[in-house]
Amino acid sequence: MGFAVKDKQEGFPINYLTEETELKCQLKIEGSLLWIKSQHGCSDFLKGDLNIDQDGFINTGDLVEIKGNRVLFLGRESGSINVGGNKVMPEKVEAVLEDSPLVSMAKVFAKQNPVLGALVSADVVLSGGETLSSKELKAALIAFCRDKLEPFEIPVMFKLVDEITTSSTGKKIRNKK
Repeated sequence: MGFAVKDKQEGFPINYLTEETELKCQLKIEGSLLWIKSQHGCSDFLKGDLNIDQDGFINTGDLVEIKGNRVLFLGRESGSINVGGNKVMPEKVEAVLEDSPLVSMAKVFAKQNPVLGALVSADVVLSGGETLSSKELKAALIAFCRDKLEPFEIPVMFKLVDEITTSSTGKKIRNKK
């Protein structure tokens, strides 16, 4: 059960939430979470630990936000980093870091902290040609992030790495087990 968007824009049109569409499902947002319901009512056949409301909508676990006439995906609820009660979406921070001319790829993750719960940390692969010390790099990346992220979203630790492991589909491997 799901839907595809083929208009080559980020997210999906907001009218998917309110208007009759050609989708074979219904969508709604509660809080910041996307919920989906099949028109065929087959949620009884789904297996696993699902959060289904009284109307048959299934919590997808996707955090979303509405910007203009689009619903944008922020990441998975289970992948968020809790920094002093604030949710930080690693994908958002990675996108900002990867916009820096210094960074070719970034992976953001939580570093446990007894006071705040977690701190935002990042592994970064540098773009070619830069010869900054780790202190200079940290200062430059924090300055770059300052006007693009909330203070609690800005990584406090950076580690230079040669590569970031990805799956066969190109997704960053976040949990090595």
